[in-house]
Amino acid sequence: MDWMRLLGNPRIQFRIDIAEIILTECELPSFNLIENAFQMPDRSMAGQ
Repeated sequence: MDWMRLLGNPRIQFRIDIAEIILTECELPSFNLIENAFQMPDRSMAGQ
């Protein structure tokens, strides 16, 4: 929410995803994606 405030609270839809890459010695990297990782309050859409 701080980042959105820095942008002037634009009235846009957004979501937060998490991309994780795990590097383990002598193994192929593994990748994990968590879509919509956090639920934002309804007021996030109001440009407040």
